[in-house]
Parts: sequence; C-alpha cells; structure tokens
Amino acid sequence: MKKLYCLLPLLAVNCLFAQNSQRYYSGIFLNEKEKPQNFLKVLNKNSGVYELTDEKGFAIIAAKDYDTLVWNNGKNKAVVYGTRELKTILESQIEKRSVQNIQNNTYDSLVSKERKNEFSIENSGQNLKVNLFDYYSILLKQN
Repeated sequence: MKKLYCLLPLLAVNCLFAQNSQRYYSGIFLNEKEKPQNFLKVLNKNSGVYELTDEKGFAIIAAKDYDTLVWNNGKNKAVVYGTRELKTILESQIEKRSVQNIQNNTYDSLVSKERKNEFSIENSGQNLKVNLFDYYSILLKQN
C-alpha cells in the first residue's frame, strides 16, 4: 500500500503536464493590393485547417510555430511565429477599462438613511431601574 502512495505524486505530475492547450495565430491578412480584405481564405498547409477573415481582414487560425499559412490562392505565404492561447488573443482585442461607480438616488437614499433599532433598550417605553444598594444591604445583613 505504501508503494502506491509513492507513485501517486508521480501520476499527479504526469496528469498536469499532459494538459496540452491548442495554440493559435492571429493577424490581419492583406489581399494582392496590400489592403485588408473580408472573407479571405487563410489555409494552414501543415494541418489543413482554414479560416476566413472578418470585415477588417482579421483572422485567428489554429497553428503551431513554424507552420506555413497560405492565402490569395497561394500568392501570399507566411511562416508562423509566436503562437498564443485563444484566451490571450481575445483578451488583447478588448479594450480594458476600470469599472465606474453607478450613481443612483434610490440606492443613495437607502444607504444614507439611519435605521433605528426598535428592539434596543434606549427605544423601549419602559425604564429599567435596579436598586442594587438594597440587594447588597440584604446580603451584608445575612453575613
């Protein structure tokens, strides 16, 4: 049984390194006139995968380093360098801004209103009076 526990960390490390994420290449692809073109077919010759560009000529295609991309019916070629994960590519496309406070009069009125505790002693209608002197005098007389 102890031998099994010795193998457990090795198996856990093996599972962690077995996670292989897909890598992608992103860029703007230009036509023959050196202008970005929409619906341009970009082909990865090594894997056979192709993607179409969007209206700005931008495309994200699955690729590994040193794969060859071809577009414009083979007239343009590029060797892929610097592939990244899809999450990183998509995050770089979005402008990052900090969250702004929302001003709302209803919320402000609820937050700023003082709440009274109706069950507190200060708000009770009865006054508590304890005459401790009489209690102590009774105790002292008994001793």
